[in-house]
Amino acid sequence: FIVDVRSYYPFGIIKKYFIMAPPAGQSTSRSLTLALCLGLIVTYMSQGLMITASKNESGGYDYDKNMSVLMSEVCKFAMSAALLWYKSYTASPGSAPLTSKLGMSTFRFAVPAVLYAIHNNIIFIALGLISPVNYQLFNNMKIVATGLVFRIFLNRALALKQWMAIILLPLSMCVTQFVAPTKQGEDSLATESQESEQHIVAGFLWMVVLSLCSAFAGVYNEYLIKTGETSSLMWKNMQLYSFSIVSLLIPYLFQANEPGRGWFEGFNTLAWGVVIMNGMLGQIISGIFYYADNIVKVYAASGAVLLTPFASKLFFGTQLGTPLFVGIGIALISLFLYFLPMEQLGA
Repeated sequence: FIVDVRSYYPFGIIKKYFIMAPPAGQSTSRSLTLALCLGLIVTYMSQGLMITASKNESGGYDYDKNMSVLMSEVCKFAMSAALLWYKSYTASPGSAPLTSKLGMSTFRFAVPAVLYAIHNNIIFIALGLISPVNYQLFNNMKIVATGLVFRIFLNRALALKQWMAIILLPLSMCVTQFVAPTKQGEDSLATESQESEQHIVAGFLWMVVLSLCSAFAGVYNEYLIKTGETSSLMWKNMQLYSFSIVSLLIPYLFQANEPGRGWFEGFNTLAWGVVIMNGMLGQIISGIFYYADNIVKVYAASGAVLLTPFASKLFFGTQLGTPLFVGIGIALISLFLYFLPMEQLGA
C-alpha cells in the first residue's frame, strides 16, 4: 500500500472533506492549503499553551487529567457525529454513501484508539516537565518516527533529500538545548542547568514514547481511513473515537474515587478549553490523513515551533536564547529540503 502524495496534496476544499477524497490529479487553491496548515499550527500551539496555563501555582492540575483526555475523545465523537448528521441532511440523492455496516473490520480501529489514548495522557506528563517551546521542538521527533514506520510498514519510498531533512530535525532539537529556557526569566545559569538536569532528560524520554505512539497510531489510522468499505471520513472517525472512549473509560470502572471529589471537579474555563481544542485538533488531523499523509501532518505541526517561543514569552515570560533560534533555523532548512522539488533546490 503506497500513497502518492501528489494525488492528495493540497488537502482539498473543506466542503469535500466530509465525504470522499478528491480524485487523483485534482488540484485546489494553494491559499486553502495554507489555511488548513495554519489551522493545524494554531491549534497545536494553542493546545500546549492552554495546558500550561491550566496548571495551578504548584505546577500541577486542579482537574483530573485522565478525565480531560476522556472528555476530549467524547468531544471529538460529538463533533464527528454533528458533521455527519449535517452532511446526511444536506446530501443530494445519489451521492456517495456516508456510512457502512459495522463488522469485524471495525475492531481494527481499536489499535490506533488505544495508542492515541496513551499519547494524549503523555502530553500532560511531558508539559509538566518541559516548557511549551521545548515541547513543540521535541514534538518534531514524530517526523523521524513516522518516516521509519512509513518505510518499514507501508513500504513508502522516500528520496535521499527527504531522509536528510528528517535527520536534520533531531539536530535542530539538540541545538536548542544548549541553554534551557526558564519561565521566570531568571538570569542564573546555575538555575537553568539544574532545571535541565531535572526535567529536560525526563521530558525528552517521555517525548520519545509519545512520538512512537503517534507514529504507529497515525500510520495505521491513515491506512484504515484510506482503505476498507466506502464511507465518509466522519463515520470512520466515529468508530475510532468509540474505541478511544471505551479504552479511557475502563480505568474509571476499577478505581475508587476520592471521597468528596467529583469527576469534573476543578474543570474551569481553561480546562474545558483544552477539551474543545483537542476535539478540533482531532478533526483537522483526520482530514490531513485523508487528503495527504502523516509526514505532511507532522511537518505542519512543527510549524508551531515558529510561533510558540513568542507566544510563550508573552504569556509565561519564557526566556529566548540564541541556540533556540539557531535550532528553529535548522528546522526550517529541513522543512524546505523535504518539500521543495529537487530542481528548485538546485536553482
